[in-house]
Amino acid sequence: MSAFCFCLGASAAPALAQSDLVFESPEARLEVSVARIEPVFMHGRPSVQFALDDPSSEAFAMLTGEMVGRKLAVSLCDHVLVKVVVQERLEGRGIINLPTIEAAIAVADVIQGTAECPTLAAHFHE
Repeated sequence: MSAFCFCLGASAAPALAQSDLVFESPEARLEVSVARIEPVFMHGRPSVQFALDDPSSEAFAMLTGEMVGRKLAVSLCDHVLVKVVVQERLEGRGIINLPTIEAAIAVADVIQGTAECPTLAAHFHE
């Protein structure tokens, strides 16, 4: 994912480093680069909707295709966001249901590079 900084003058802060989503099971681990992410409500639940960059899309499709019916953890900055059972092969995009809209915004901000990983601690406890 490319970060865009529309900086005005010398006082504007640079964009923070971006973080990758991690999809993990006992058998596999995949770090993916997110091209787009946005907080949304899906069926009344706070969520993030994401699309991956091209190399990550292919690897993600292969992983989810192999994991149908099995559990997969989704993490960001060493915080487990959710554990899900993969329902189908996903072609480079998906939706992650989260506990609150504030958590969804925090996840999107960290992935976009406008917030740091420690901001997730208030939303995700293990």
